[in-house]
Amino acid sequence: MCSIAAHAQTLLSAPLDQLFDSQRQHLAEALNARRPALFFGAAFLEIGALLWMWRSGRAAALRDALRRNLRNIHLLRFSYVWCLAMIAQIASLPAAIAAYRLANDAGLSQQSPAEWLGQSLSGAVVDAVLAAIIFSFMLMLAARTRLWYVFGVLFMVFFIVLAAFAEPVVFAPWIHHQQPLAASPLAARLYAVERRVGVKVPITVEESATGTGVDAARVAGLGPTQEIVITDVLLQTATPGELEFLVARFSEHVAAHDNLKMDLYVSLWLIVAAVLSVTVADRIGFRRDDDPLSRLALLGTFLGVAILLLLPIQAAYSRRLEARADHAAVSVVADPASAVRLMVRLANVDLLQVCPSPIIRRYFLSYPPIGSRIAAIRGGGDPCH
Repeated sequence: MCSIAAHAQTLLSAPLDQLFDSQRQHLAEALNARRPALFFGAAFLEIGALLWMWRSGRAAALRDALRRNLRNIHLLRFSYVWCLAMIAQIASLPAAIAAYRLANDAGLSQQSPAEWLGQSLSGAVVDAVLAAIIFSFMLMLAARTRLWYVFGVLFMVFFIVLAAFAEPVVFAPWIHHQQPLAASPLAARLYAVERRVGVKVPITVEESATGTGVDAARVAGLGPTQEIVITDVLLQTATPGELEFLVARFSEHVAAHDNLKMDLYVSLWLIVAAVLSVTVADRIGFRRDDDPLSRLALLGTFLGVAILLLLPIQAAYSRRLEARADHAAVSVVADPASAVRLMVRLANVDLLQVCPSPIIRRYFLSYPPIGSRIAAIRGGGDPCH
């Protein structure tokens, strides 16, 4: 008992550099050094592919090829956008392969190339279908009413919320292997934590896609479809106290309707990005073979740039929600040592840098840095500022 108490005291008072594996932190720093190049490389490969499709006339040629085989205008629009989205994602494949190899070399993934390719292809197809639904509907509105942008905004919000609502029951079962948390003393403890927060949602166990516990848990769905998802790896390796803290913070997300808030916030910035993209694209003259359908490739180019510019704003809002959830969860479980232990585990296993550089922190992190989260739990000053 004394050793447990001493360990808890160490977690709550020791200098940060004594809590973490120094070799893992050096590796995390090396990975973060490559992260911007891989991320922006993938983004600009997609943007460049769309721009090339428009400038070369390939976008118009694709439109004509589909038009010869599809008589229904709605199916034509859907198929055209789906093809564009798949072309853009295929163009980013070199960067995705580099990221996969880097994760494998660092031990962050145990997927075989075939498994990784299959999951990546499934995700790409789903993303392309969602893009096709949104843009083909926008084109239909533009063809029917001058107020298309008003209805388009409403549709965008509705669609994003609907997609989030359907994710656990429609998309997740196709991509992930999941099952309900089996009845056990641990399950009883975790559901008791939910009751203390005042929520009641299922807890689902998901087979880890990487085998390491990366992306260890999340809240999926909205309203009646909401569930707390925990990977099998984390469930097997974390202590009951760590899991209670994890369930408490996600229960706080459910209680505060944070998923809905985030979806509405994403909708807002997508609408802003779309307005900026349309404004810029309208200032560029039509090619001789252009029409509103073929120019979607040009619009997609500017939309990609606009989203890149707005991503830090979205990430900052997410970090604020996550910081609030951490604070509330510590109050619920009254076990700050387990909360810190979970942070240390995630940093060591998932190679999360304790205090990453400003560009990583502000542009890529949807959570506060591990160092900031531990400082908040302990009640001390933030070492990452």
